[in-house]
Amino acid sequence: MAAAAAAVTTGEVTRASRDVELDGLAIRRGDWLGLAEGTPVAGGDDFADVAFAVVGRMLAEPRWLLTLLTGDESPPLDELVERLAAAHPELEVEVHDGGQPHYSLLLGAE
Repeated sequence: MAAAAAAVTTGEVTRASRDVELDGLAIRRGDWLGLAEGTPVAGGDDFADVAFAVVGRMLAEPRWLLTLLTGDESPPLDELVERLAAAHPELEVEVHDGGQPHYSLLLGAE
C-alpha cells in the first residue's frame, strides 16, 4: 500500500487570497493558483487553463488514472474534462465531489 501511495502525484487549484510572486509566477488576489506536488505551476483568471497546466505537470511521467475532487465552490469541470479527453485519450478521468472548503479542485494521478 505504501508503494502505491508513493506512486501517486497530487495537485491543487485554489483562489489566491493575496497578490504574491511564487517561483517566478505573479499571482493576483482572486486569480486561480495551481500547484503540483505543492509547487506553484500556473496562475491566472481562467480556471480550466490553470487546472490543465497542473495536470500537464502531473503527467510528466506516464499515468493511467486522474481523479478530480471538486471543492465547495468549484467551477464546472466540463471544459477541463473535454480538454483532457482530447489531449490524453488514454487517461481515465474520474470526478468526485470532495466537498473540501479551501481548494476548488484537488487532483491525484496514478
